[in-house]
Amino acid sequence: MSGASLQNPLPASLAGAPSQVSEERFAAAGPLARRALRALAASMLCFAVLHVAILAVHAAIHGDATAFNLFTMVEAQRLWPALATGGTARECALGLGFVVYGAAFAALAHPRPHGLERRAVPRPRPVAIAQTGVRVSPAFGWCALVAGITLHMSALAAIGRLVREFPSVPDVVHARLPYVDFGVPGELCFAAFLASIIVVLYRTQPRTVPAVLTLLGLFYAVRGVFLFLLPIGMPPTAPPLGARFVFWPFAGHAYFPGGHTGMMTVLSLSVVSRHWRRAFLAFTCAFAIGTLFARTHYAADAVGGWLVAYAIVMWGRRRFGVLAGGACGETS
Repeated sequence: MSGASLQNPLPASLAGAPSQVSEERFAAAGPLARRALRALAASMLCFAVLHVAILAVHAAIHGDATAFNLFTMVEAQRLWPALATGGTARECALGLGFVVYGAAFAALAHPRPHGLERRAVPRPRPVAIAQTGVRVSPAFGWCALVAGITLHMSALAAIGRLVREFPSVPDVVHARLPYVDFGVPGELCFAAFLASIIVVLYRTQPRTVPAVLTLLGLFYAVRGVFLFLLPIGMPPTAPPLGARFVFWPFAGHAYFPGGHTGMMTVLSLSVVSRHWRRAFLAFTCAFAIGTLFARTHYAADAVGGWLVAYAIVMWGRRRFGVLAGGACGETS
């Protein structure tokens, strides 16, 4: 991967006037909504960092480095028990959430040197637009994906040895949904999604595939860290693993953020074609809802998987300049 080589990562068919029109459309459409979504994704990462900081301080004070528990602000009770009890505990937690989200939202409002969303009025651009970004070689893309998956699986295996019991967490969404065992048909739908999007990526935008593989590797690496710090057990409304079709070896404690939803979101947002991207995102949403019916994930897993994937794709757009929906344009 050459950090110094900046080239046009898009095929010639995607350069030129359509790219200019899509840039202007992106700059003019929904800046407030885009800022809100990015602030939500940033807030998730802020709370993740805060959670790790709490664990680190607790381990330093009490000499207990094995205190991995749920990702929640109730973790603050390790350092200040009053935060987890009393009549104002929930209000304080809610207030902290609004403060973090508001800070992220305000930070995104400040103008920066680059970024289409910072321009009040789209500036005239030449017809031929050279979209630049760090070029990723196919070998680097595959290595990044393998490294991310390796870290992901290693984290799952390690936490399985360190934690004796994985606690279940109540889910108010599950409590209001019927249980549906999709079994083999559900896995076949997922396989069909993968086959379809691979064909679309390789046939319509082959130059972007290495960058997409890199983002997938990054997602799995981030998810591995989350899973190591968040050893959550099966939903309390889920049937035993032996009573349903499960081939994933770590199904008892691999939950937040959702792997299927996150991976499918990374792939879907990476599609340049607007029509294909919308179709894949709709399927991703339906599949995420299906995981709730099947009790294979908590409701927070689906939302968290989407947010983490969204944050990674936003980073990829700025870094590689090859992904859809941002500075790299849309095609119909």
